[in-house]
Amino acid sequence: DLVVLSACNTAAPGGGGSAAESLSGLARAFFYAGARSLLVTHWPIPDQPTQRLMSTLFGAMAADNLSTAYALRLAQTSLIDDRKLSHPLNWAAFSVVGDGGQRLRAQPSAAGPERTS
Repeated sequence: DLVVLSACNTAAPGGGGSAAESLSGLARAFFYAGARSLLVTHWPIPDQPTQRLMSTLFGAMAADNLSTAYALRLAQTSLIDDRKLSHPLNWAAFSVVGDGGQRLRAQPSAAGPERTS
């Protein structure tokens, strides 16, 4: 449902094209493969804010069944509210491409359901 491209600058231009062309080509490949949305970055982000943003984003999506876009908004707001991490360098590079209104579907465990005796 959601592909997170965790690299320094996944929405950057490459090969001499514009950023829009590079991002649309990358997104198209994932959409053809079955992804519904991508979470990409527009510039390199420091590790600590990224870790907190991702933990908050996926925690909100799992606990509260929030859409990808709304969970991203909450995660970005949590960084904005932290005086040490409030600079846009730490949170503004992230964006959702595709169906940001989706909620992730729970996947069955690989081990199968728990059994009790």
